[in-house]
Amino acid sequence: MTDVDVHDSIEELEQRIEALAATAEGCRKVLVFAKAAMCLGALVIFAVLLTPIRFNPAITIGAMAAVIGGIVAFGSNTSTLERATADMKAAEARRHELINGMELHPVE
Repeated sequence: MTDVDVHDSIEELEQRIEALAATAEGCRKVLVFAKAAMCLGALVIFAVLLTPIRFNPAITIGAMAAVIGGIVAFGSNTSTLERATADMKAAEARRHELINGMELHPVE
């Protein structure tokens, strides 16, 4: 590989790492909202069962939907986060290999 090819490859890897980091950050945000939805939905269901809140089918169905939706969002974003993290580590390792493989000369 020529120096230009190596520099281009490193640049592409850095862009990929940045994109994967953005994906991971988005997944973390969704995970927080998914946990909040599950907790709030569960709290409403328990409140309906323990009767501080009058039974209302719409509220109960909405709470169940929040719990189920939170579970689905949590599961899908957890797997996406794991995949993005693994891909990011692989890209960083490849970038490290390319940088170490270059014949760098000290600047005096």
